[in-house]
Amino acid sequence: MATDAPFHAEVCEQLTGLTAYEHAKSAVPSPKHELTILGEYDVVVAGGGTGGAPAAIGAARGGAKTLVIEYLH
Repeated sequence: MATDAPFHAEVCEQLTGLTAYEHAKSAVPSPKHELTILGEYDVVVAGGGTGGAPAAIGAARGGAKTLVIEYLH
């Protein structure tokens, strides 16, 4: 159903609670150094929640070498 009425919405992100960035300011300080390569992957999924887990499972079932990065156990 088409409509000519404008749609207004607000998109935002709330970084409070159990986040890794709770105490970060605008950047994470890091000294200059070489970065060690620990592995090579076809797909890297950030987060193993309700979206990440099925995405990783689907990629792995499709034959892709897959890495899931999750900060909660």
